[in-house]
Formats: sequence, structure tokens, C-alpha cells
Amino acid sequence: MKIAIWMILTAIFLLFCIVGRLLQTRALFRTKVMQWAKHQKSVMSPEASWVYRITFLLTIVVAVGEYVKLGNPVMSGEFTSTVIIGFALLALGLNNWLNAMVARKQFFWFVQVLAPKEEIPPYSTNGIYARIRNPRDWGLLLVIAGLACVLSLKFTLVFTILLLFATAYKVSSRDRILIEKYGREYINYMNRTKKLIPWIY
Repeated sequence: MKIAIWMILTAIFLLFCIVGRLLQTRALFRTKVMQWAKHQKSVMSPEASWVYRITFLLTIVVAVGEYVKLGNPVMSGEFTSTVIIGFALLALGLNNWLNAMVARKQFFWFVQVLAPKEEIPPYSTNGIYARIRNPRDWGLLLVIAGLACVLSLKFTLVFTILLLFATAYKVSSRDRILIEKYGREYINYMNRTKKLIPWIY
């Protein structure tokens, strides 16, 4: 039986959901307190926020348009080296999200698992955050790039590069605000970590 691309994509996202729920259950057994996630207001300048949102929206619009134009490539695509690279990027991106969930104790963006009276700090320094300050942003870029490779969405890959620059602008704005608020403490954290891309930037 030939395994189709859509089957592997489905399996990857199902595995992500299952592992995420298992990690959430493990955290719940440890703390026994679960609540709706208290989302903190995004720490960035209004300009950076708009640049990022517009670029992200354009990337999604281009991806959908290109997907429709190609005629549902997830059902008819062939396995190539680009597709394999895409699956690898997708897996790495989802793994980043899982690690960020565990570090922030915030699962699927809706559920927070905390000890009694525990508060989530404005920025995390544990787990994956000990190496990279914005793992969820990096994970999202990897997921979009991975899907673009798997589905042969060439223009979407170009927009993913633009989204990378918009994301870098966003997280740089966040760093500036956190430096103003926390001073030397946050600067020391910055010196120990990379901003967005592990070992590089």
C-alpha cells in the first residue's frame, strides 16, 4: 500500500495532539490544578505588532491561494527530497511547541496547569527558554515552512522568509520593552540565550 502525503500529515498532527495531551495530564497529576490560560498582553510595540500581523495574514492568504491553484496537492503530491525536508521542518516546529508548552505550563494556548497560587512569570527562563527566548515563534515559522515544502507552495516559502524578518522585528521590540522593565536581569538572560534561531540568532 502506498502511503500518501495526507496520511503522514494527519499522523504527525495527531501525534502532536496526543503527546500534548499526555504532557498536560502529567502536569495535572503533579499540580492537581487546571484552569483556563491567563493570556498576558503581548509585549511588543504597536508598530511591530501590525507589521507581524499583516505579514502573517498575507502569508496565510498566499498559502491558501497557491494551494487552491495547485489543485489540492496534499492528495496528489509525490515524495521528493523537498517533501522529506518539509516533514522534518514540520516535526521540529511541533516539537518546539511541545517544549514551550511544558516550560510555560500552558497547553494548546487554552489550558494552564499550575500549582496553587503559582503565577506564570512575564518571561520564562526554564526548559527550552534556557536556550532560545521565542521558541513558539520559531516553531510557527518551521511549521509554515514545512507545510510549504510538503505541499510545494513556492510563493508561500518566499512569504515565510518575509515572515521571518517580521518575526525578528517583533521579538526585538519585545526585548527592548523587557530591558526597560527588568534591566540587568533580562540583559543577563539575553546574554545566555539566542533570540529566535537556536545557535545562530
